[in-house]
Amino acid sequence: MPLTSITNTANETGKLQTLALWLIVASSASISLPTPLLSLTTGLFLVVWLLIGLTGHNFGELFKKIWGNPVTKVSLLLWFAIALGMSWSSTTWQEAWNGFGKYRELLLLPLMASLLTEGWGKRVFYGFLVGHIIAMLLSYFQWIGYAPLSKGVMPSGFHSHIPFATFEAFLIYACLFLGFYDKTRRNLFFLLSAIMLFNLLFINTGRTGFLVLALLALTFMITQWKGKGLIAYLVIATLAFGLLYQYSPTFKKRLIQETTQEIELAEVNSNMGDYHLRPTLWKNALLIIQENPLTGFGTGSFLHEYKRISGAESKNPHQQFLLTWVELGIGGLFLLCYLLYTQWKTSRHLPIPNQYIAYGFLIAFILHSFLNSSIMDNVEGHFYALMSVALWADNKSWVST
Repeated sequence: MPLTSITNTANETGKLQTLALWLIVASSASISLPTPLLSLTTGLFLVVWLLIGLTGHNFGELFKKIWGNPVTKVSLLLWFAIALGMSWSSTTWQEAWNGFGKYRELLLLPLMASLLTEGWGKRVFYGFLVGHIIAMLLSYFQWIGYAPLSKGVMPSGFHSHIPFATFEAFLIYACLFLGFYDKTRRNLFFLLSAIMLFNLLFINTGRTGFLVLALLALTFMITQWKGKGLIAYLVIATLAFGLLYQYSPTFKKRLIQETTQEIELAEVNSNMGDYHLRPTLWKNALLIIQENPLTGFGTGSFLHEYKRISGAESKNPHQQFLLTWVELGIGGLFLLCYLLYTQWKTSRHLPIPNQYIAYGFLIAFILHSFLNSSIMDNVEGHFYALMSVALWADNKSWVST
């Protein structure tokens, strides 16, 4: 090939890679924004990724980079397992295919990571932060009545209160660490943490977010102050709980009253398939697992199997680990847990404060996964993929040293 053609191809590939990197940032920013933006940015990224491979003839190099990263390798293996699960699904081929499509984020993770270059992980995180700030500002306008409520019922920006609250809890934690280590923008990060904290505790209605915040606060204090942090946390948590119970109607109603009511309803009628009754969903999911714990019932089969065993309809059990076990058996559950374990294990090699933020991200995501079908759900699935790319595909610190 002539030297001029090689140079032109390299320049074209370089421009495409830059475009792909900005699309990753745009996708991250779109997580908390309207869903069509997220679909558009991720769709465009996939097109550009294919063009990079075709114009540069380097699909082999991209795959080599994916396989060389422990996190992206396991993510790809899990995605392949879900694809394979369609072959023994107990439901229709269409339902199995629809179920498989809901896990596309597990493929986005390695594809995006294969193009990420040094310094871009920070930009991906800041994209997510900016997008959530926009959604948070909208939630404040919704709260005071100057904007329509999300889905007509809640002040949580563009999406449900469930992912919104978890994102906010994680960002409060991440901004605290960034403020702790980034002296030049310390006040900005602390101010953002305070604004988001008020929003989470007094405006938002996501119970998962309350629990995530409580666990991340403990993680922050122990990480920074060891044993003294634990003592301080117990004191502060006790005082905070009492004050919130007294002065935050949202906190009192959602976390205390409604949780107690759901548990009581689940005990009264264990066959209820109500969407909100997580104890009932989990109990019925375990009954399904007992029938076939080794291989499960195949990708996309949960709705069919749940209706068969309970007579009620539910698309997921609000628990990612149970959902994976129902559909892919013990092997699929192992791959999911191994993916999270790999991320935890490799986090210790990340620079500070990325390491601490990675621990907090995993704690938030795992807790969220125990209460929701996090990877299957579109918004939370993209949150998992994009933050994993930001943290585990770039080894450069997010603060200047």
